[in-house]
This record gives sequence, C-alpha cells and structure tokens, in this order.
Amino acid sequence: MKSEEIKKNNHYVWAHYLRGWAENGRDVYRKTKKGVEPYSVRGVACEPHFYRISPLDDKDVEFIQVWLNKADEQLRDFHYKMLEKMIRLSCAIEVLDREDQAHKRELLLANTLENIHTTIENDFRPILDSLRQGKLSVLNSVENRNNLHSYIGHQWARTKFLRDTFIDSWRHAGDEYVRIAKKTWWFMSLVYGVNIGFNLDRFYHRKNVVWLVNKTSTPFLTSDHPVISVHPSVLDTSSGPPPDHSDFYFPISPTMAYMVNDSDMYGRGVMEATEECVDILNRNMLLRCGQTVFGSTAEVVKNTKRPKPRKA
Repeated sequence: MKSEEIKKNNHYVWAHYLRGWAENGRDVYRKTKKGVEPYSVRGVACEPHFYRISPLDDKDVEFIQVWLNKADEQLRDFHYKMLEKMIRLSCAIEVLDREDQAHKRELLLANTLENIHTTIENDFRPILDSLRQGKLSVLNSVENRNNLHSYIGHQWARTKFLRDTFIDSWRHAGDEYVRIAKKTWWFMSLVYGVNIGFNLDRFYHRKNVVWLVNKTSTPFLTSDHPVISVHPSVLDTSSGPPPDHSDFYFPISPTMAYMVNDSDMYGRGVMEATEECVDILNRNMLLRCGQTVFGSTAEVVKNTKRPKPRKA
C-alpha cells in the first residue's frame, strides 16, 4: 500500500511546479561546474530525509511557544492547536519502541511533514494548471485564492535555503540554540508558511496584485527558493536590515508570474513585462536562490548574471 511507503526523497520545491519549465515535460536547465545542462525535475530541489521530523521535547516546545505568542491573534489559536497535535504525535513516536513497531514509527517520522505539503500541493494543483492555461478567472473563487496564497506561503518557508537561514540566524546565541533550531525548524516552517499565506490573503485587496505576462524573448527563471521579494528597497542586494515592505514575486511559468506588492513599481492588474523588467526579476531570482536557478532554456540560465550587491 502506498500509505505504508516510507517517503525518503523529499522535494522542497514541488516537481509538478518545476515541470512548468520543462519543455519536454521532464527536464529543466540548471548551471553546474560542467556548464548549463538539463536535469529531470524528479532529481532537483530535493534531498533525502529533508522533511524528516524530530519529536518535540519540553525545551523545543518552550522555544516554539516564544514565537507563537508573537503571532497574530487570529492565528495564535490555530498554531497552538497544531502544536498540541504535534506534541501528541511526538509522544506516540516515543512509545513506539518495540521492534515490531519500527515501521509505524518510521512512517510518522518520515511522512508527517511530507504528507502535509502533499495536501497543500494537491489543493493548489488544479489552480496552477488553470493559471498556466491563462484562466485567471479561477481566482474568482475565494477558496482557490486561499489555496494559491497558502501554497505560496509554504513554498517560501519549506526550502533548504530557508531552513539553513533559520538555523544560521541562531549561531550568535550559542550551540544550544542552534541545536534546538535544527530540531524545531520543521515545525517553525509550518508556522511561517501559514503566516505568509494568511497575510497575503488577508491584505489582498489592499495590495497591488499583478499578473505579469511575459511575451519577450527572455523567459522567467525560477529557482530552488522560488518565492522572493523584489521590492525596490531590496533589489540587487542580499544584505542589510529586514525591509519594512515586500513585493512578493512568484513565477508561475516562463511566461507568467504572480505578484502581491506594497510598491507600485510593477503596476497593478494584468501587466505585460518589458525586457528590463524580466532582466530585473531574473537576476534577483539568481541572487536570492539557495544554490541554483532553473530555466526552460539553456540560454536564459547561461545569460542571467548575478548583480553586484549594492548596499541596502
């Protein structure tokens, strides 16, 4: 049974999403030491046991609660219910200590987080497919719009880049905090994903929502961290204090991108991207990726250059 299968190779960027850049339905282009080469979407933006959870102990829960208490009041109850569920799950894992319970224990450790993301992906899949066909009316449904924003929030929070950034942010506090950060990042990634998705949807009508249509000769790139901010205050820089505003940019395909913006730099509504705009977005996707960008052609990957970071 598939439900009994232990999921070992976890994609932190959904393979079906990346397939939008695969002109043959299988391969995307990425840069390696050998040059720019095609790679199957099944073998990129993934890592063995990436979504394997760690059972939560008292110190972990105390660490998490500090952050939950800072959450928006509308979300705090949701987060605490999720924490309670994961505490019960942690207890179940700890008591499954007999040899004949090893497979069940491994299923909980290996599949819990992966299954959560699979549910989010399945909710978004028909919406993504419709958007790629140019059917923007699919978002007239509030439920569909919620699922889009939920996916964007979790995609931002679930990557290797975000995990490593979260852990590294605690190194100044000492080894014990780093240890706890490593153990709890999987739960905190869910918290961050919910927060981002909720706020995108909550403030949707106050933002400049943009559908960028790319009819230029240069396709949009995506990456192993495909949701980024391209607000004017952070363009071409990867350093400096946290910005006060964000322009969330999420490429849907080589010819379409979705934005929810504080600034008016990119317009509002359905906008046709210029060559200059595509260049800005592609070089900042390269700047903010974890390790690599992915393109629909070898040329766009080869020709996109990382900007010299400016001071924020």
